[in-house]
Amino acid sequence: MPASGPADRKALDAILERAAVDWDFRQQLLTDWRRAVQQSFNIVVPPTFAMRFVERDQGIDALIVLPDFRKTDDELSDHELESIAGGVDADENDDVDDDDAAFW
Repeated sequence: MPASGPADRKALDAILERAAVDWDFRQQLLTDWRRAVQQSFNIVVPPTFAMRFVERDQGIDALIVLPDFRKTDDELSDHELESIAGGVDADENDDVDDDDAAFW
């Protein structure tokens, strides 16, 4: 249930509002969120979409999600390694976007 549009945001707001007042629903979000959302809101979230609900511990003022880790310049990304291993030449492959091309 990626919050990508107004309808998705509205659904997420409804889920969070209910979690603030319904203890059983809240607990189910923490243990089996996909089932809780489907049973309570009749929303089926694709199994390929990963998400986690968390509670803020007492004494914690904010929860902050760290950004994805960026490797240093001397390490290759998984995509770059696949390109090398697969023998892909970005100049010869017209279907590859410049952003997806190998770094050299």
